[in-house]
Amino acid sequence: MQNDNLKHGGAYYRAVKTMESINGKTVAMYGIEGFGHGDVVSVLALTTDKARITRLVATLNECGLELCQLRDVVDDFLYEMRKQPEMT
Repeated sequence: MQNDNLKHGGAYYRAVKTMESINGKTVAMYGIEGFGHGDVVSVLALTTDKARITRLVATLNECGLELCQLRDVVDDFLYEMRKQPEMT
């Protein structure tokens, strides 16, 4: 899939796990990393909900989203998360 998206002008996305300290506890957080046309864009620590990020990354790859569109998608993702609590 990575090569197909890049051939058609889109980017390739993957989920990224980081360990963050929140209120003195170490918590697994998930974000997105995108690759395209020699560029890499990372948006880390978006959520603790691995399944939610996995679904979003799959959708981004299916749609062939350009890297320049990622910020808008992340803004929408964060807005939706405010309306729906995480499934931890």
